[in-house]
Amino acid sequence: MQRPSVFEGIGVALVISLIASPLGSMVSLWKGGPMGVKLCLVAITYIYIVYLLTQSPKHTGRTLLAVLSALALLGSVLLETRWVVLVAMALIAGIRACAYSRSLLPGLLHGGLCLLGLGAALWAYRHSGSLMLTVWSFFLLQALFVWIPLRLQSPAATTAGEAGEEDGFIKAHQAAQQALARLRARPLA
Repeated sequence: MQRPSVFEGIGVALVISLIASPLGSMVSLWKGGPMGVKLCLVAITYIYIVYLLTQSPKHTGRTLLAVLSALALLGSVLLETRWVVLVAMALIAGIRACAYSRSLLPGLLHGGLCLLGLGAALWAYRHSGSLMLTVWSFFLLQALFVWIPLRLQSPAATTAGEAGEEDGFIKAHQAAQQALARLRARPLA
């Protein structure tokens, strides 16, 4: 499976932001006050985490990550709202780092993008007071995660490392082919 595109991320941001407002209203009617806000944050975050896991090129561990994320998010509801936001951002950044990165620096960039998205969301909420615009601002910036490369290295190290990985397999395959050819060429005596 290939990585999602920026336009797909923008579409996801649009859908989540359109879901956020009615979901927030329903949850606040059901559980008013801070608990409603927390449950809305948990639901929106889990929707995005499920999207990330379904689009992930790595297939192993998806279900485990989804279950652990759900447990962490549900457990965070007992905390203050700011801690729920931090747990949600840490889960988003961590899952993207695990599923869409192969080294530490891109993983840190995913975390930085989450912090930038949080700043944009806080700015949008302060100026508009709209939950929909707040969620839109955060997830619109999250759509840019597809531009973070899998691995960041110097160009020389990248070509040497990738060539070494590919050459290692090719060399092993060629060595096996040569060994089979020598076995076929030996006369049975």
